Order: sequence, then C-alpha cells, then structure tokens
Amino acid sequence: MSYFAGQRVFLEKEIETGGRVLRFPYTGISTSVNVQVDCREPSYAFVWLNGRLETQGVCGVQRDQVDHLISWIDESGGDLRGDNEVDVALVPVQRVAVDGEPGAPILALGEQGAERVIAETGEYRTGGRVTIREAWLLAVVLSSACDQPSEKPPSPQG
Repeated sequence: MSYFAGQRVFLEKEIETGGRVLRFPYTGISTSVNVQVDCREPSYAFVWLNGRLETQGVCGVQRDQVDHLISWIDESGGDLRGDNEVDVALVPVQRVAVDGEPGAPILALGEQGAERVIAETGEYRTGGRVTIREAWLLAVVLSSACDQPSEKPPSPQG
C-alpha cells in the first residue's frame, strides 16, 4: 500500500518551545495524515499520533549543512477521520547523540527514552513549525487491457 500527502492543511502552527511535549489537536477528513516538522535550529524531533510515538529524527540544519525536515505519513491502515492529536517535542540534537557530541551517531529512542531525554532537557526557546496535512491511500487500478499482451504470440511452426 502507498499513501500520498494531499494539499489540504488541517493545522499549521509555530513551535517556540523545546524540551517539552507540545500537543496539536486537529480534525481530519482523510483516512491518513502527513505530519511535517521543520526546525530553525539543529534539533532532534519526536512525533506522536494519538499517544503513540511514531517517528523521530534530526531536524533543521545539521553539521552536514543539510536542512532536515521530518515528514511522516501514517500507513497503519486505520481511519483518522475525526478528532486526533499530534504531539511534537524538540530537543537539542546533542541530547540524543551517543556521546553527547554534535555529529556523533544517534540511536533511535523508545517511548521511555524519549520521555527521559525531554524531561532532562527542560524547557528552552527554539523555533520551528508543525504542519498536518491530509493523506490518502493511493488506489492502484488495473485495467483488464493492461493484463493482455499487446501483440499476438507467434503461432508454433509445424
């Protein structure tokens, strides 16, 4: 199954505080959702949907000079029409690096590890944006004409 992000934006909000979980309730009209997190400072972002940690990763311009954007689409096959909640938390990227140094390897954290890092970080000022868009299951349609060979196979010689 493949999903694609649509054009309709359910919510677009500025993020001004890191080191705490920020809740963004939204009302969806699609079966899936695309969540994007854009950071103005080198950060590490965590994204929850309806209380479940779904994705995490570097966000903003990192040491590789690339501006990283978190973009996640729910592919669970559930139905997200109606009221939902997206939670986002940003922490400085060195908080999750293996040895605390920028540029060090980063291991993905589980739910408890994420909560611990956020609590240990404490609130601080930062900049970012969360955008929640509709997402849809891409329906694959096979026409019966596509299933037929375009030319007649050669008949056996004999």
